[in-house]
Amino acid sequence: RFDVTNSSMYITAERVKVIDMIPYLKSGESILTLKDSAFQPKTPEEFCGHKIGSMGATSWLAQMNKLSAEYCVAKGLKPIQISEYSTDPQTT
Repeated sequence: RFDVTNSSMYITAERVKVIDMIPYLKSGESILTLKDSAFQPKTPEEFCGHKIGSMGATSWLAQMNKLSAEYCVAKGLKPIQISEYSTDPQTT
């Protein structure tokens, strides 16, 4: 059990219900594709029907699941194929 943790955790409504959070860092997501890949997405909607990898329990993963359900599937497009990993190196 800890009194404090430091983990670059995003502040979410669900987390604030159970822990106090202090914003100390601003960061954003990065999308990585192979340089010579034909898939070079410019907007989130372009993920429909593609495979993505993400660490589990991240805000990014929640956003991709929501985008897949509320945009891709709702518009009759193929869902995003999401693979969850437990460590960052596994996603590459």
